[in-house]
Amino acid sequence: MVYGPHRKSGMLRDTTLQPGQTRAETFEIKFPYEDMDKDGKKIRNVMAKELDVVVSLWHLPAGGELDKLEAGKGKFLFHESSRRVTVK
Repeated sequence: MVYGPHRKSGMLRDTTLQPGQTRAETFEIKFPYEDMDKDGKKIRNVMAKELDVVVSLWHLPAGGELDKLEAGKGKFLFHESSRRVTVK
């Protein structure tokens, strides 16, 4: 049996940005680490305790690759935010 697009739409993730609504997304950012042996036990040593994370929200009306498009013509920056993340 073949399923049409009306059946497959339930498997898609909603990534739309609706006007007047806030959207919360979760992203996993891996800190650089190395696995070490200490006293016969394996431990994970985090190499950097702080990371500067910059998030940019771009609009690409015609699609394409972000690096190859010119700002203001093929891509438009909606919002940019930066934050320092630390491991305790």
